[in-house]
Amino acid sequence: MNDFGFEIGSGLSGNSDYMKTQDEKKRRTLMEEQYNFLQIQKSEILAQQKYRELHQKEILAQQKYREEQRKGGNFEKWLLIFNTLIAIASLLVSLLK
Repeated sequence: MNDFGFEIGSGLSGNSDYMKTQDEKKRRTLMEEQYNFLQIQKSEILAQQKYRELHQKEILAQQKYREEQRKGGNFEKWLLIFNTLIAIASLLVSLLK
């Protein structure tokens, strides 16, 4: 007699094939669940990567916009200085006549 309560060679010894089959089914089910879980994780990671890429593009667009605004501000500043100099020159010419 062994620890299972029946002798090897008795009628219950055929259960080992059944148990192996059940174990294999459970193992296959577990592997499928793990695979499905990994697929979900993979899709979440890809979604996060796409979000990061989109966010990076937005940051670059904002930087470009600020740079253009700064350049436009510099141009407007110099244009204002030039117009002021013309106005002063016009005032001087009209005062000296």
